[in-house]
Formats: sequence, C-alpha cells, structure tokens
Amino acid sequence: MPKESASVKAIKLARTVLESIQGGDLGLLKFSIESLTPTNGSDVEESKKWKIICSYFETLASSKPSKFEINVDLNINSVSIKMLDK
Repeated sequence: MPKESASVKAIKLARTVLESIQGGDLGLLKFSIESLTPTNGSDVEESKKWKIICSYFETLASSKPSKFEINVDLNINSVSIKMLDK
C-alpha cells in the first residue's frame, strides 16, 4: 500500500477536527477543499505545514456553506481554524 502524502494527512486531520467541533450524526455536509497550500518544505522534503481553505454546510437548513481557513502543522498535529465567512 502506498504511503499517504502529507497533504492527505493534513486534510484528514483538519476534517476530523471540524467534525468533532460540528458534532452530530450528519458530519460535514458537502465538505469541499477550495485550496491547499504548503507553507514550508523544500524540493527534497514534502511540506509538513499546510494552509487549507474549505467550506461546508453547517446545518441542513443552511442556505450557503460556511468557509474556513485552517492551518495544519503535522510536526505537532496542531490545527488552527479561522472562519472566513458564513
């Protein structure tokens, strides 16, 4: 089985944190990654820090998705979340 890339790990960690905050049985409705940008790394080593812009509907009654900026540091498994708009 191929090794999972750091970008996939960052997305999974961000999504797990958002799901734990959101709660409920619905998960993240129409979760969408709008951008995924490495914020460190080099030509030889894959980035361990990522900036993710994503959106999802917070409830079934939401008329539009909420948008978030998430910074992930895989070195220490930390996630910071900032809501961009609702």
